[in-house]
Amino acid sequence: MNAEPVNTEQVNTEHVNTAPGNTEQRVRIGDAEREQAAARLREAVGAGYLTVGEADERLAAAYAATTRAELDRLTADLPAPASTTVPLGPGGLTPAARRRLAIHAAIIGVLLAGVAVRWVLVGGPFFWPIGPLVFLLGTLALHYALARRPTWSELAQSASRGTTAA
Repeated sequence: MNAEPVNTEQVNTEHVNTAPGNTEQRVRIGDAEREQAAARLREAVGAGYLTVGEADERLAAAYAATTRAELDRLTADLPAPASTTVPLGPGGLTPAARRRLAIHAAIIGVLLAGVAVRWVLVGGPFFWPIGPLVFLLGTLALHYALARRPTWSELAQSASRGTTAA
């Protein structure tokens, strides 16, 4: 590749904010942040916080914004967005995931009790139920590990926010 050097005298730097302060506010933004701010403004119109005229002005400014500070000024007087996250319980699991794990553990308990009763009644030279016990407990451990991973929707939400899911 044969790239020519950039003449720094021709670069337009009028938009660069060189004032001291929070550098996070001076960071340039992309389309994802503009869309996120626009969605928040549309929600504010739907909830009655803004008139349609105010929203049109703010939406135009949001799509023209180049820094985080410009977007923050447009939404500063609006209430904070409602949290859509599900609170996690013990072990970092949602209530639905804990319920599914409890059902899985109960089924394993019934199966292992049946296998142990059969071993007691029939007998054998060694404790052969150890094989099914190890396998079934392994499936429960795998189920728990998979339940702690973020879902596809959580990964998509964190990508749209520009964060990483834990």
